[in-house]
Amino acid sequence: MFEVILQLLLNQSYLNNLIDPNYRSQSVIINDVIDVGLHNNLVAFNYQANSTSFLNDIEAEYNKTYLVFLPYQLSTDNQLIQLNITNCENSELTNYDCLDFSQISKNYTLTLDVKKNLVSRIIFLVYRCQDVDIYKTTVPENCADPSNIDEIINDPFSAFQLKLYTSQYNITSQKIQTKFRNQVINLQGDQFVFTTQNVNKYQTTVKKGPIFQSDFSFSSPISYIPIIQNFDRKTFSEKNGLTLIMQFTFNLDKIVEEIQIQFPTITQLFLLNATQQQLF
Repeated sequence: MFEVILQLLLNQSYLNNLIDPNYRSQSVIINDVIDVGLHNNLVAFNYQANSTSFLNDIEAEYNKTYLVFLPYQLSTDNQLIQLNITNCENSELTNYDCLDFSQISKNYTLTLDVKKNLVSRIIFLVYRCQDVDIYKTTVPENCADPSNIDEIINDPFSAFQLKLYTSQYNITSQKIQTKFRNQVINLQGDQFVFTTQNVNKYQTTVKKGPIFQSDFSFSSPISYIPIIQNFDRKTFSEKNGLTLIMQFTFNLDKIVEEIQIQFPTITQLFLLNATQQQLF
């Protein structure tokens, strides 16, 4: 018995938690509070103007504004807080802009409270440079010609591109691994595009240790399920008094993915080894 235990202690695969852990996953409908922390790499975006260029490069080259992006957070007390746009911090988001949540002093989360029927959202509005309504009340002095704006919007290779943050626990490296999901939304000059992103939360607990195990937990958005609707822009504007060409909204879904990862202890491996010896 002592030799078996010694062999386990010297087993580098065991000491480094390289033996496959127990893994449990279930989707749970939560009827309480769900929240996801807001940070500046959560939502990254850019606009592909044509097959070779991003819109911000064209705007910088000609010193003209084509599209105006207005992001907001709608808090649980129904306050609409305009967000700044900042350079993304992550190296995987080169050429993309990110939403800056640093000016939010409270409700620093995306929240869904099912019992109290409270919700906070991220709302992102996109306008042509010249258009105004109750949300976009000013016009930049350097607007591009409307025909040039339509040319970019109607280009078959143009698209609004999103990179959406997610993270998971990598069992092999034993580290939290950050990734970004790609989404593409195509626009047309005569259309208003309304996109709802239903965000699913991922809650993970990891337990590991040779004898006495410690655990840690983390959470992250794991999936973004888009629902895209197209409307005739002229009809939409006449009915609602809004001139935007696109809106996308982030809502938390009440389904949470719960994950439990537990690496085996020495005792568990010893019992497994003893059982296998009895079988053979």
